[in-house]
Amino acid sequence: MKIHIPVLFGIFLNILSFHLLQGQQSADTNFYNKSLSQLRSTYYTEGGNNLKIYNGREYIRNGLNAKGWPFFESNDPINGSVIYNGNFYTNIDMRYDLVENKLVVATYTKNGFIELVPEKISSFSLHNHHFVHLLPEKNKNTSIEEGFYDELSQGRAILYARRIKKFVVPTNTEEASKYVQYNTYFIKTDSSFYEIGSKADLLKTLNVKKDELKKYIKSHKLNFKKDLENSLSLTVNYYSLLIM
Repeated sequence: MKIHIPVLFGIFLNILSFHLLQGQQSADTNFYNKSLSQLRSTYYTEGGNNLKIYNGREYIRNGLNAKGWPFFESNDPINGSVIYNGNFYTNIDMRYDLVENKLVVATYTKNGFIELVPEKISSFSLHNHHFVHLLPEKNKNTSIEEGFYDELSQGRAILYARRIKKFVVPTNTEEASKYVQYNTYFIKTDSSFYEIGSKADLLKTLNVKKDELKKYIKSHKLNFKKDLENSLSLTVNYYSLLIM
């Protein structure tokens, strides 16, 4: 009987995990990491171009003659990971197009790029950022739209950033077209989402610990006008510690 590589991969992971839990921690950790690395190499070599992640529509980039780029953080592909159609893929060259809201991966032969189907993407990580696919819950008032959100914190309250870029054509013909990025922030708490654009929004949303948060913000000299994202992340993380 022939066992498909993805099935074998899952079975072997379970065996390795059991072995790690039963034996000595340090020795088994080394065994686990080495075996997992070897198995992943076999998985990609055997699967090759037939892996589901390499089946998709060719990605064609627009707006080449512009200042900047449409992608998140860098114009160059970067090694990342993605959960796609229920499968975890790592060491994949990818770029996240913020204009078209598309995650694109290099083909197996590295001679082009493929658009992944958004509905099949659960999450992906690149540039030390973790993006998750959020879906607004039915019958709930929410300010979020379906899409990919950068998860900036963990805990009882979670901070997300929705990142987009727009292709801007100037009215002055002497200026070059350019890409401009916009970030919108949301906090999820008590299963609800709230858009946050200022310190006042944050304190209103997390008002159960409002006084403690005010002291934290003041003592750490957080500036929400000059550094909104970092100030939000630090404060939300502190809030989660307060209500553990």
